Amino acid sequence: MLKKEIVNKVADEAGLTKKQAAAAVESFLGAVKGSLARGDSVLLTGFGKFEVRTRE
Repeated sequence: MLKKEIVNKVADEAGLTKKQAAAAVESFLGAVKGSLARGDSVLLTGFGKFEVRTRE
């Protein structure tokens, strides 16, 4: 699924305009990226846990 498809799905299900949904998706992704950049993990219960790991 592409980000554009996620935006469309959020817009449809939340009753938002595509512009509003795009802003919400970008805000969410920014929060996740920011947490990971600080070294924090992100836990979305029922979906998954995201964390940065160093590989050789």
